[in-house]
Amino acid sequence: MSSYRRQSVFAITLIICLSVAALAQRTTGTLRGQVLDPQGAVVGSATVTVTNEDTGVSQVVATSSAGTWNLPTVLPGKYAVTIQASGFRKLTNKDVPVLVDQDNVSDARLTLGSASEVVEVTAGAAQIETTSSALNNNFDTNAVLNVPVTGGTVYSVLNLAILAPNTTAQPGGSAGAGGAIGGTRPRDNNFTVDGVDDNNLGQTGPNSTVIFDAVQEFALQTNQFSAEYGHSAGGQFNLVTKSGTNSIHGSGEWYAQNRNLNSLDNLTKAAVLNNTPGVTRQPPYDNERGGGTVGGPIVKDKLFFFGAYEYTDLHGSGGPTNLNAPTAAGLATLQGMAADSAVSAILANFPVAPAGPGSVVVNGQSIPVGPLTIISPILNKEHDIQANLDYHLGRHQFGSRFLLNQSKQIFPANDTQAIFNQDLLFRNRKIALTDAWSINNTTVNDLRLQYAYFSQFYSNHCPTCPAQDVTILDLGDSTIGLTDPQWSKQNTYQISDNLTWVHGKHTFKFGGQYNHFIYPQFFLSRSNGDNEYTTTQEFINDLEPSQQGRTLRGAGSGYFLGTESLIAGFVQDDLKITPRLTVNLGLRYEFWTNPVGDKTQTLNSISNVPGVITFGNPKTDRNNIGPRIGFAFDPTGTGKTSIRGGFGIAYDVKFQNFASITLPPQLQSEMDTTTACLIANPPAWCSTPTPHSGF
Repeated sequence: MSSYRRQSVFAITLIICLSVAALAQRTTGTLRGQVLDPQGAVVGSATVTVTNEDTGVSQVVATSSAGTWNLPTVLPGKYAVTIQASGFRKLTNKDVPVLVDQDNVSDARLTLGSASEVVEVTAGAAQIETTSSALNNNFDTNAVLNVPVTGGTVYSVLNLAILAPNTTAQPGGSAGAGGAIGGTRPRDNNFTVDGVDDNNLGQTGPNSTVIFDAVQEFALQTNQFSAEYGHSAGGQFNLVTKSGTNSIHGSGEWYAQNRNLNSLDNLTKAAVLNNTPGVTRQPPYDNERGGGTVGGPIVKDKLFFFGAYEYTDLHGSGGPTNLNAPTAAGLATLQGMAADSAVSAILANFPVAPAGPGSVVVNGQSIPVGPLTIISPILNKEHDIQANLDYHLGRHQFGSRFLLNQSKQIFPANDTQAIFNQDLLFRNRKIALTDAWSINNTTVNDLRLQYAYFSQFYSNHCPTCPAQDVTILDLGDSTIGLTDPQWSKQNTYQISDNLTWVHGKHTFKFGGQYNHFIYPQFFLSRSNGDNEYTTTQEFINDLEPSQQGRTLRGAGSGYFLGTESLIAGFVQDDLKITPRLTVNLGLRYEFWTNPVGDKTQTLNSISNVPGVITFGNPKTDRNNIGPRIGFAFDPTGTGKTSIRGGFGIAYDVKFQNFASITLPPQLQSEMDTTTACLIANPPAWCSTPTPHSGF
């Protein structure tokens, strides 16, 4: 067994034995409170029963010597909180809302009397946060389904993030998802689905597409999150899917938009009025989406199921591209002039323009060209599935979550023929198992396991077409040719565990996590060669392209192994100093290994210059210690006003697109027109006896 594998096995074993592994995000909220008598004194050893009003599942805890109680693993929904203590009337507070990733408070003041007497109170809307410094934004099912979120290029629940304070839309030209949170980069966000990791290692952003109707709640933390949250310094995005209840419930949806229903935009109207070739009154656009959900009990009050399915069928077109192209007669003349078979093969895929007034001169002969507008098709066929099971057994709440996304997309990759479009095959599947165990009335353990597989394969729509990209400036900067193939496969293995213990005025949390990612990928920039010609004559004669700075070819291997691991741990203490003041103290540690492929840097060690530059394996960062300090103060004691503040240090994860482009030049590089002639199978123009000046 290799040393790397031994380290991985040892780390997993150590974490299991210690029962500490960090929880990146939760699928639950915390429900806590303090019980007082009529004079405001604390009531210890009171029995608190929390019952889900939809499923009938109950959890029982006891108040501490400070009168406080805490349940850290409560599924989102509405609850009845019943409090019983000797010498006091039983109090039931109904319709208490629980939101994901929040400290939800249900304080109580008991009245003297017999336990057989019952006082019932109906809670109102969710209260102001008075026990945590974290800034939370929660969007329930109603917001998810009814607030328009379609925009940009992604149809996602995560677009609701723009409604949160201190959040801005993703700047143009930047990567990532969810926008910029608190001034951080869009790449600096952390994504989870049902409490387990959902981050894309290569480009950042989420891997999964979650069905809107399957979302119970979307929670976004923007600042001052506690020590149990890490991975990134930006936003903490957490999607939680629905569970079944004691009632059969379901939904159905169908959405349709097509060319016969849509009006034309102003640019298309102008093109129609000007009789622009290739522009019709109804550009292709047919978008259909449908699906449904169903959930209910298998065993009442014990075992529940929920399932959802959605399909997307989109046929559209890219934006119009205007260029010049040879007429049929001009193309026939160019074929007769072609210097070799490689040029002829590329000419065979040239677009043909109707007769036009323009021309280009090739070898002293005028070649007729005309304007042409090309609209390439877009296709997206996608199937999404969600399947959930929840089982309540004694002091355990078991859960399983299965998610599947599969799609095939075709989209324009270059400016011209649809034959050069690129295919994308996208597959994502995720399974998570959870166990929330109430060890006793003051201690709860939350265990999560995950396996996920995510893959993307970009391939050429026409595998038999010439591979080279050819751009000819005197034809309107039109590009003919295929794009670079690429693929990636991300396997994620995760174990995480969280322990919460209420003791007096303290609520202690201990946890950690271990993630192992197996991540092979392939990408070689300009692997087919990008050749840019100033004139059509250069191309027809297969001369060395005169646009040297924009004529490049990739060389080497595009394979990169991004396998890496994460080990993290945290401690947190929420100290209720007074009934109105809570202090949040925490410390988090994260350790990421470097991608396996980075070890190739040692190949350059022969070029070491002592005291100046040394090539070797990048050093791992072992000092990622992040303290978290915060407070929450209720100045009036009514729960209607809150003053909060905090300080924390968080660390961002390097995305692997950055790691792969640092490969040594002997493994992967781009070459200009001079060095391209030194590799195997050089372009034909390398043997041209009279290359252009300047080369």
